[in-house]
Amino acid sequence: WQALTERERAVLRHLGEGLTQREIARLLGVHVRTVEGIAARLKRELGATSAFTLAVQAMRRGLLH
Repeated sequence: WQALTERERAVLRHLGEGLTQREIARLLGVHVRTVEGIAARLKRELGATSAFTLAVQAMRRGLLH
């Protein structure tokens, strides 16, 4: 597993807080497709099937605090 970028950590953190991808995009000042792409890649790499399981997997692996 490679180290996460600041943006990837932010997306994970906000998903874990229950924000939608659209809300995250607005907060980060990026296009929603950027957030969708980051979330999809992280889900694939962590074997997650939803934003919730992505956040759980990230916490289990110490990627989120």
